[in-house]
Amino acid sequence: MPAGLDGDFFIYIRTDALGVVNEGPAEGNNDSALAQLSIIPPYADLIVEAVTAAPSDALSGRPLTVSWRVRNVGIAPTNVVSWSDRVILSDDDVLDAGDTTLTDVLRTQQLDVDANYTVSVTLTLPEGIEGTFHLFVEADANAAADGKVFERQFEDNNVGRTPAPINVTRRPEPDLQVTAVTAPSSGQPGQPIVVQWTVTNVADGAHDGPAEGSWVDRVYLSTDGTLNNATVLAEVSREGPLPKGENYPESVEVVLPVVLDGSYTILLVTDAENQVYEGGVGSNDDNNVGIAPDPLIIPHADLVPEIASAADSATGGETLTVQWRVTNRGTAPAQGGWVDRIYLSEDATLGAGDRLLGERERSAADGPLGIDEAYDVELDVTLPRDISGRWHFIVQTDARGQVIEPGGEANNRVFAPIDIAVAPYADLSVADVSFTPSPVIGDPAEVTVNWTVANNGTGRGFTDTWVDAIIVSGDDVLGNADDQLLGEFTHQDGLDVTENYTRNETFLLPRAITGRYHLFVHTDSRNEVFENQLEADNTAIATEFFDVMTKPYADLVVLRADRAR
Repeated sequence: MPAGLDGDFFIYIRTDALGVVNEGPAEGNNDSALAQLSIIPPYADLIVEAVTAAPSDALSGRPLTVSWRVRNVGIAPTNVVSWSDRVILSDDDVLDAGDTTLTDVLRTQQLDVDANYTVSVTLTLPEGIEGTFHLFVEADANAAADGKVFERQFEDNNVGRTPAPINVTRRPEPDLQVTAVTAPSSGQPGQPIVVQWTVTNVADGAHDGPAEGSWVDRVYLSTDGTLNNATVLAEVSREGPLPKGENYPESVEVVLPVVLDGSYTILLVTDAENQVYEGGVGSNDDNNVGIAPDPLIIPHADLVPEIASAADSATGGETLTVQWRVTNRGTAPAQGGWVDRIYLSEDATLGAGDRLLGERERSAADGPLGIDEAYDVELDVTLPRDISGRWHFIVQTDARGQVIEPGGEANNRVFAPIDIAVAPYADLSVADVSFTPSPVIGDPAEVTVNWTVANNGTGRGFTDTWVDAIIVSGDDVLGNADDQLLGEFTHQDGLDVTENYTRNETFLLPRAITGRYHLFVHTDSRNEVFENQLEADNTAIATEFFDVMTKPYADLVVLRADRAR
């Protein structure tokens, strides 16, 4: 039979169903008489035969063991191998939407016809309840209306309950209270303070139970003495039990956050996550907050630099003395150590391309810098040789951000302009590049290269040592992929303005080199000499091709040809 049929049907037989036989007007009698047929699909039928609970006299918030037996009274095994049974607590003998689900227990085995299974589970009764209660068990209590097990129309017998109610007495509950909080009267952002407190399980006759399990005490910093928008400073875990009438002291070191100057309050909340039942909302839980009696005043340091002395004009490469003073304009001492730095910038704004000239460290051993106290710094700095024009000294105090200055970081820099003249510079140029022999023959072949370097700049410059490189290239362009370095030669004696030097260097070429090349000499090939961006004449090329071959060759020339007579 087709799957999914359920109910009463009629069945009949039709001959020549495809109409292949020509029967003329007699086609009307090809169907048999109707026969009635009832189709019942295989189904399971789960029933809860028995439910028990122990002890029959129980306490709220304490363990209760519930046992039950489920039987399949259907005509087929269950069509699935897993479903859940649900345990429900009710304050009457009627199961309805207002009852409390205690747990779901997963079944993971098919149940045959007339077979049963028994489950026993220990669970915890809800806190704060009292009176008489029934325990209901609903077999196959899944989210779908008909569960996971196919039971045809027999879903309404899946529930059983305890034959008699259990008696639940409300257990004595604790009452955790913060009975003392102490904290310093002042502190600075980023600095540690110690907060101390005491939590007592207050016994008042109505709430005389122990605080059991674990809970968390939480320290807050508040702007208005309430938990609204308060900042969590620390959490401390606590393990019970804490018997009635007893207390525990606790303390924690916290780091004050970066906040603006002001008066703040330290709050302590015990059982901050409501892990300990104290009677529910509106009862004991409302007294879990303690407040430090004295406000916590939080001031901050504010370091402000000023340039006391700095040249307003100089020459690139010159060494100058810069003096500056740093004053604490804040409302608290500047603690610890920090670093002052001086930069050179093309504008008055510190940026990534600015030049660091030097730094001076103020050590923690120097002691705190009190309110309105100052210190002076004098530092020799050397200007870069490759700059000119209008620049700016920028002095930045606390350059590494070691001192916390809420609202006061923007004034940590000061600037002073300086006009920098171009430093005397060398302008090296190469001329008279030649070589012998020509062509160069051998493997390896020996060659002598001659060149002259002159200084056409405004001064000797600051660098007396540089490197001249000899390079060959397959084309007349220096700096592309076909270049080959043949040798490097160091010059060590500097070069005054208008002077020159000539070098003649003999060396062996690399083995197996052969072909026609252009030969270059590149002075200061590593860019060690400041030339004020006049490096274009640092390279010269030999006037003739640099031909290299591994062995001599013949060159046969036909001088005469006569015709035979």
